[in-house]
Amino acid sequence: MKDKDDPDLVDMWNKKNHQPAYDELMNRHEGMVYSQSNKYRASPVPQPALESQAWQHFDDAVKTYKPDKGAKFSTHLNYRLRKLDRYNKTYQNMARIPEDLAYKIGDHDRVEDNLQQSLGRQPTNKELADGMGEDTSAVRRLRKARRQDLYQGQYEGEQDDPDVDTPETQSLIKDIRAELKPQEQKVYDHLTGENRHTNKTELARKLGMSPGRLSQITGSIAKKMKPHLQRNGL
Repeated sequence: MKDKDDPDLVDMWNKKNHQPAYDELMNRHEGMVYSQSNKYRASPVPQPALESQAWQHFDDAVKTYKPDKGAKFSTHLNYRLRKLDRYNKTYQNMARIPEDLAYKIGDHDRVEDNLQQSLGRQPTNKELADGMGEDTSAVRRLRKARRQDLYQGQYEGEQDDPDVDTPETQSLIKDIRAELKPQEQKVYDHLTGENRHTNKTELARKLGMSPGRLSQITGSIAKKMKPHLQRNGL
């Protein structure tokens, strides 16, 4: 794939759904995707939400790129990623969560991501608390806040802590799963099983789909989860 030009890779993905072509295209331009989303790191909008939106813009760029227009794919992608500014302003204006809480959630996510990469697994609440300089009760409150934020569309697919995997929770997970479509169930299983995946880019690769498509599915799951979680006080 490395000997192919961007237009060839775009064509292979759009016409033949050739996954290696998409992966190569994503690897070439993920630096630009993360660079653009990182511009808003100081924003109260959670970084995972911005990154998810950036990858959706990447998918849109792949779908809409026309090489005969004369522009490079990187130029076309850069233009699409500028829409992150509008997304960031929209979510700030909605003020769905307090600014100080949003910053703490962002700090939680950065520490969690770093620990997951260094440990090769999902960190425990104690490890997260030590990394953030907080106590475990504060971490639990933040994770609960993230689940509440899920209802408002800023986090898709966020699941309960491993510490609350009680029989009641497991029963709830099964009830929710029964209402999902087959593809949603496949994603849901990876989000709720013993070997949970919290890195959406890695999970998308594992499932053979784009990060944007994964975000759409987790968003759909989140909407179906909402009434179940509310009824159970979660």
